[in-house]
Amino acid sequence: MEIFAFLSEKLDINLNLHKTLIELEHLDKKWVMKSVPLEEHLYGRIPGEKDIRMWSIPRSSMKLIVMLALLNKSKIIIDVGTSAGYSAIWLSVAAYFNKGKVYTIEIFKPKIKLAKKYIKKSGMEKYIELIEGDAGEILEKWIGEKIDFVLFDADKQNHVKYLKIIENKLSKNAIIVADNASNFRGIMNDYLSYLDKSERYIHYWLDYENGLSIAIKI
Repeated sequence: MEIFAFLSEKLDINLNLHKTLIELEHLDKKWVMKSVPLEEHLYGRIPGEKDIRMWSIPRSSMKLIVMLALLNKSKIIIDVGTSAGYSAIWLSVAAYFNKGKVYTIEIFKPKIKLAKKYIKKSGMEKYIELIEGDAGEILEKWIGEKIDFVLFDADKQNHVKYLKIIENKLSKNAIIVADNASNFRGIMNDYLSYLDKSERYIHYWLDYENGLSIAIKI
């Protein structure tokens, strides 16, 4: 059964959820902030970029990611790189069915403002906690339950740093997914190589859409 058909039987808020995701997909195509100073953060940009965009994960990839979280019965879900809330709203579907919560992290103030708006509009705010600040610092301080699912879609060059911070905070069979494993493979090479060589993970690179790196903590 297609996921939204299934949801329509289970969630009264399905219509708001569906409309919000479509609205964000349209916004993703046109939203841009020109020539934002680098300061100390890239704000999700790859080195050399001046403009900041949303760069949401494609819908088909998000459907797959949600299915992985559902199959894994993930309750504690970390979303590194909120942007305008698209991935967090998708992941909240898994949080709903698994009786869990999505903790989504964003540092860029304009995107935080957008995310708050769209998370509320989706009707899924009960299942999403937006945490403002530097991802590395927030993950370092994480003292909650073991993490069952992680989605990395922020500053690609720091993925391996973030992973090392949370390694001992991951539950057994935790799933770690990173987008852009194909189109930004060069920037993420240290992260992908680390997963390939580590005895802690089973790692698979799915060359689909932007490319998904999918790893399981063993």
